[in-house]
Amino acid sequence: MKQKTTILLLVVILLISACRGESSSVSDTIEVHPELKNIPVYPEAKGWIIGIPGIDTPQGYEVYSYPAEVIQSKKLVEFYKESMPLNGWEIFDEGENEIEGRKSITLFFFKPGTIAQISITQWTIASWLVTVNFYEDP
Repeated sequence: MKQKTTILLLVVILLISACRGESSSVSDTIEVHPELKNIPVYPEAKGWIIGIPGIDTPQGYEVYSYPAEVIQSKKLVEFYKESMPLNGWEIFDEGENEIEGRKSITLFFFKPGTIAQISITQWTIASWLVTVNFYEDP
């Protein structure tokens, strides 16, 4: 639980950070996690990018994201709970936090050997930032 909270705090700190950075498209030549192709993108969104828009991601911290223009996070949570099992993932934990007025929902899914942490964080009044991190399943 402490590790999940630490990871969530890092994501939120990155979101709130005043740093400006350039994000790369997943179609760039940068190597992406092989399981990213098995993580669906909300239908109205454009697709995964490497990093978080407008924020310098610490080196060695693997994160992929996209903004989703929906008003209620519930739509994104339902989307992932319904579509992830179709891609071979099983949910094993979820949680909700609010840090500095920004609501965040985290869903944890696993496949043999891999854990996917999907965080849905309030981005603007009418959009949410979806991020995914991958971890090896011990």
